[in-house]
Amino acid sequence: MKIATNFVRPIQRAAIPVAALFWLMSFAFAVSAWWLLDDASALRGELPDLRQRFVRINATGHAPAVQPVQLPSVQELAETRNRVARINAAVRTKGMPTLSLLDDLEAQLPPEAWLVSFHHHATDGEV
Repeated sequence: MKIATNFVRPIQRAAIPVAALFWLMSFAFAVSAWWLLDDASALRGELPDLRQRFVRINATGHAPAVQPVQLPSVQELAETRNRVARINAAVRTKGMPTLSLLDDLEAQLPPEAWLVSFHHHATDGEV
């Protein structure tokens, strides 16, 4: 008597990469667990100091005062604003920046097209 089956044979080639992937994932999980435990122990170490600080803040009724920052005078702010406006006026150009223009050309030209020369005058808005 002969029994014939139609079972699919297991793929032997995938066994080693799958096993390596499982080992790598288990190693990554172990490292992550160690890292979390280390952070938890560091936080437990800070807990007594934080509790003392909380008790101190509750006893005084408010948080420690923040030192006020000395702001520049109105004249210094106006001078800084004027300098920034002059720098922006000197840097400002009309039209598109060169990189944006080249990006648009690349999107619009067919793959067989070659850009032989390119003259871009951003200050005049000419290409």
